[in-house]
Amino acid sequence: MKRIIYPLPHTHSDFNIDNAYNDEFTVDLIYYNHRYPTPEWTIPQSIIDFTDVTYILGGEAEYSINDEVYPVSAGDLICIPHGSKRSAKTFPNRLIESQCLNIVVHTPKGAPFSLPFPLICRIGNHPDLSFLYDEIQKAVLLKKPGCRLHAQAYILLILEEFYQLLYTKKENRITDFRVRKIMEYVAVHYNQSLKLSDAARIVDLSPVYFGNLFKQQTGMSFRQYITTIRLNQAENMLLNGENTVGEVAELCGFSDAFYFSKVYREQKGISPSKVSRFHDNR
Repeated sequence: MKRIIYPLPHTHSDFNIDNAYNDEFTVDLIYYNHRYPTPEWTIPQSIIDFTDVTYILGGEAEYSINDEVYPVSAGDLICIPHGSKRSAKTFPNRLIESQCLNIVVHTPKGAPFSLPFPLICRIGNHPDLSFLYDEIQKAVLLKKPGCRLHAQAYILLILEEFYQLLYTKKENRITDFRVRKIMEYVAVHYNQSLKLSDAARIVDLSPVYFGNLFKQQTGMSFRQYITTIRLNQAENMLLNGENTVGEVAELCGFSDAFYFSKVYREQKGISPSKVSRFHDNR
């Protein structure tokens, strides 16, 4: 019996990650289960025609993969490729709890696509992952119009989260799903009036707690983050040349064009009018 937990790779070359993600791929959900097994629970041996992506929440089990036995426990990620021989069992006094996805991963032309993840690795406890898995369960159970797209979207988010955990340096990673939720919200609503209290209310946290959490995760205050997003969008619009400086300021959430110009110059080192003229002279 082997106890092999692959170390988290420190460079992309370990799994040729750059090449893998240069290709487009899509996923189809075959099966989802938040597994609370009985002592008699097993996965019978078979050759799987899907990719098994299982996140262990608690307990212990033994997985046999291509005739090699691997003990797994809480915090382990299992990624068993299409075409593998697989079986599993748990232990009566250490019943496993896991969230399991069986998916078909393929290119747009239908060719099989191999996810660039280790067979087994330790990623630790991440409540935001459980939240994403639960969203898939909602889609499966409710079966509302568009539920298939809903499930696919969250599967891709889960795979992206695994990618970040495995291949992104910890200090550069946003790990809290509530902070990521607000970042996604700001990306859509950056041109609106956004206060820290509004963001905290969205994720059901107090403004003080959320403000500290946001700065801890991003390295900047919520106000600084919004300003950065607005200025980056303003730069894109100025380079595009379709709007005046005043229009860009308003479209990016600045109520005062003079204040916008001042902040833009301070942050970008150049006035917005010069950026606009640069486009005109191209």
